[in-house]
Amino acid sequence: MAASPKISVVIPAFNAADTIDVAIRSALGQTYRPLEIIVVDDGSTDATASVAARFGRYVTLVRQTNQGAGQARNTGANTAAGDWLAFLDADDAWLPQKLEKQVALTRDPRVGVVSARARAKSGTSLGPYFHLNDLWKHNDIITSSVLVRRSTFELLGGFCASSYCEDYHFWLRLAAAGWMLANYTEDLVIYSPAPGSLSQQLDHFAAGEITCVKDVAQRIGIPNDLLNARIVACYVKYATGAIHNRNLKLAKRMLLKSLTVSISKEQLWILVVASLPRGILDIRRRIVQRGWRHGRAT
Repeated sequence: MAASPKISVVIPAFNAADTIDVAIRSALGQTYRPLEIIVVDDGSTDATASVAARFGRYVTLVRQTNQGAGQARNTGANTAAGDWLAFLDADDAWLPQKLEKQVALTRDPRVGVVSARARAKSGTSLGPYFHLNDLWKHNDIITSSVLVRRSTFELLGGFCASSYCEDYHFWLRLAAAGWMLANYTEDLVIYSPAPGSLSQQLDHFAAGEITCVKDVAQRIGIPNDLLNARIVACYVKYATGAIHNRNLKLAKRMLLKSLTVSISKEQLWILVVASLPRGILDIRRRIVQRGWRHGRAT
């Protein structure tokens, strides 16, 4: 790999007219200049293509019928000429030195992906590499932060467009194939959460993540006991989120599904919590919040 790798930026976009201008400008404003910026308009019905076209020769615009973000990224990758693919969602943006800071990590031929994130979703500090065992438990890679070695991307067949968690699906397959996933331990992406109500997201995300891990387990030979533990953990995680959002019906439904896989004290306890009246849960939240504020003040 050359000391100064050529980087192709791929931006999948669906009805992103309100945000894609900022995303493109953040790619153009990089201190390490990318080879090209490719916007894949995934069947938008708004002015997404028109906004991208305003950048003229600085942006290559590719249009396709709506096929989802995974296939849009694959389309962009197939169009790209760079050694590395930098994926950027149309509602996210990069800090100016994002590519410059990551480039040094691309020189190791064992590295297939370079991420950029300081802390996991849990709040714990992330290290310089992601390993399969850690990724299997939870996905802490933000797709808008990654550089992907193009030859590796092609070798593994790109994103599985039929999978809802197509990015997570790819990271797991890549790690299982023996590639290293490096991480620049700094937040270099201005990340925007997906639109829609939290309850809708929780239900959708849980179903997608479980489908993803089942498919990956079959592909790479994960034992059934580890798969079942992962499925239960997924149900518990999203059920806890649903309780926090006070969608107790959804929480109970997820927990009951988890009990068809295995039964633990943790699942039963969270099911009890989800069965409490909302008023009691609200009182408990206020008590916890007062205690947190008091502890922080002292």
